[in-house]
Amino acid sequence: MKQFIVSLNLVTSNSIKKKQIVNIFERDNYNLTDRELRSGKGRLWRIESTLDDSEPLFNHLDSIVSAISLKELLNCKSFVENIYFDIGVLSDTYTCTVDFPFKAIKCIADFYPGIELSVTYYPSEED
Repeated sequence: MKQFIVSLNLVTSNSIKKKQIVNIFERDNYNLTDRELRSGKGRLWRIESTLDDSEPLFNHLDSIVSAISLKELLNCKSFVENIYFDIGVLSDTYTCTVDFPFKAIKCIADFYPGIELSVTYYPSEED
């Protein structure tokens, strides 16, 4: 069984405050966390999908994209040093293939100019 943990990650300087980040949201039901980077030279803001981890990948991406105002996100360009989708794939098998349907690729590419993508596989034990 394949499960997904999907987030949109923003890297900023340490001086950026939560009130500056929350302006990008179109609605109130978002899951935002932050932490200082290990290097101490920045802050990582994670906007996580609120969907069940068994949902298809596109649904996770779409739920994040639809919660964010692209206009407001582009206004943050001056203090956002990096932006990327982080996709964690959990599977109860030793190896796993992840298919990226065209609509998922288009969702990512159309969302933000130059956005990056990180995919990590995590083998997990069956429940």
